[in-house]
Amino acid sequence: SDDGKTGISRFTSGMMSMAKSVLGMNGYSLCLDDCLRAFFSSENLEGDEQYYCEKCKSKQDASKAYSLAHLPEVMCFHLKRFNKTNYSGWGLGSQKNSTLISYPLKGLDLKPYLYKPDPSLLNSDDDERNYSNDSCASTSSTLYDLFAVVRHIGGINGGHYISNCKNPVNEEWYEFDDEFIRHLPASSVPSTSSEAYLLFYAKRSSDEQISGKRDIVEKYLTPSLQRVEETEKKKR
Repeated sequence: SDDGKTGISRFTSGMMSMAKSVLGMNGYSLCLDDCLRAFFSSENLEGDEQYYCEKCKSKQDASKAYSLAHLPEVMCFHLKRFNKTNYSGWGLGSQKNSTLISYPLKGLDLKPYLYKPDPSLLNSDDDERNYSNDSCASTSSTLYDLFAVVRHIGGINGGHYISNCKNPVNEEWYEFDDEFIRHLPASSVPSTSSEAYLLFYAKRSSDEQISGKRDIVEKYLTPSLQRVEETEKKKR
């Protein structure tokens, strides 16, 4: 019957939609700034979610939002790649989110997400000093550069993790795959990926700070990388 055909068509359409979602084939992509804007966007608290005001002693409509009070030296972004689903058939109670995410290798600016205090809500001069963001006053101190990416390859029931990391001394990238380490040409470092799971960014530092960090890296990390490079040459 026509109703039977319609039902089959809807079922097939629904199954295809679910399969595309599971496989990350929804046909759209996002950039890291899209994700950050969504995370730091304001949320209205109304109805059952109203905020209880201590001054008014009653529930009031309100809004809430996250913001950054201070910027750390290293910022780690965890992309939500595993989602719970309402569909429980075939054991699919969760799914891998394989949406393409583009992210800058250099110059990620976190200034738009810094906390901007309302002077009328500050209790004292100390509060104003604490949240004046003097340490973030210059544009350069709000800029971050990527130095590591952790990628998840596979599905929800199994997979593998691979890391791409940058040596701050020689500015070269390396790929770490269990016990295997190889040099990664700059042109091969992806800035768009459906596998990126963790993104590590370092705040741009002054020349003096960079020099101090390089001393540490040269002492502990560089000898290990040199041994890796020597091993690779012998394999060739």
